[in-house]
Amino acid sequence: MASSDQALFHYCLLTLYITAPPTFISLRFLQAPYGKHHRPGWGPTMSPPLAWFLMESPTLWLTFLIFPFGRNFNNPKSFILMSPFLLHYFHRTCIYQIQLYLNNTSQKSGFPVTVALMAFGFNLLNAYLQARWVSHYKDYEGKDGRLFWWRFLIGLVIFIGAMWINIWSDKVLVGLKKQGGGYKIPKGGWFELVSCPNYFGEIVEWFGWGVMTRSWPGFGFFLYTCANLVPRARANHKWYLDKFGEDYPKGRKAVIPFVHRGFFVFIVFIGFSFVCADPLLHISPQCLAVWDFVVQWLQIVQTVLSRLVVPPQTKISLFDQTFQDLLLGNLHC
Repeated sequence: MASSDQALFHYCLLTLYITAPPTFISLRFLQAPYGKHHRPGWGPTMSPPLAWFLMESPTLWLTFLIFPFGRNFNNPKSFILMSPFLLHYFHRTCIYQIQLYLNNTSQKSGFPVTVALMAFGFNLLNAYLQARWVSHYKDYEGKDGRLFWWRFLIGLVIFIGAMWINIWSDKVLVGLKKQGGGYKIPKGGWFELVSCPNYFGEIVEWFGWGVMTRSWPGFGFFLYTCANLVPRARANHKWYLDKFGEDYPKGRKAVIPFVHRGFFVFIVFIGFSFVCADPLLHISPQCLAVWDFVVQWLQIVQTVLSRLVVPPQTKISLFDQTFQDLLLGNLHC
């Protein structure tokens, strides 16, 4: 029974990592048809608040179903660690949808059922991975356990700060919809820096979650969040520019303020090193296969970025050597 559960966990984890690259690539060319990008031809639709409630709900009920069966169920640290995840999804699943319904700001065109079903499937997968890791597979004692509170507190500060950005941004957007008269240019706060601070906040939230858990599932969720939200933010940014033209602030970035996109990819590399440098993570062959696959994908991304933003004579640079030393030479799994 234990070996079958471990195999299920590893293959679900492999699925999480493998789906991130095609998600990123496909969303560069085809946006999910809701919100600003709504278009016909995706089958039946349903009320957007109801769709969001149903497709996000596995993160709550599946977590509560899985938790009692974990070997860490009686360890208070497991409940403390899981609480930020549940806090985010309680707000996203319940509170935010109630606000949309009460403010009558939902899309009149409806939300495609096919998109809701795909999101429901992903949330089933992700809720299982995060809850099973925290409640069963994470080691809260020993050498790694002594650093638990430091990692948790650092990650929690990142998580709460980013969650505030996410909630505040959504509140601004809901307020603009409530005014009526079609789409308007959001202004103030983080909207002066990026077009989609709600997406930026959510990306940083799950980076904080990865710091708290220091796990393959935690960092895999952060990676998938980037693959899902960064292309959509870029599409939203282009939509704003096309719609408002010269009236739209030219200095705004799409989603990540201050830093160059190449540096952001480098941060992702650092995150992988952070996860894999822990010798207490007893990585199975399946997880090593995940690593090999993702490293190859990231190498391709880094090569493409270098061709786009680096002069030809400096493409083979110190950055390439640092990447190799950091992620391949110092891997301790």
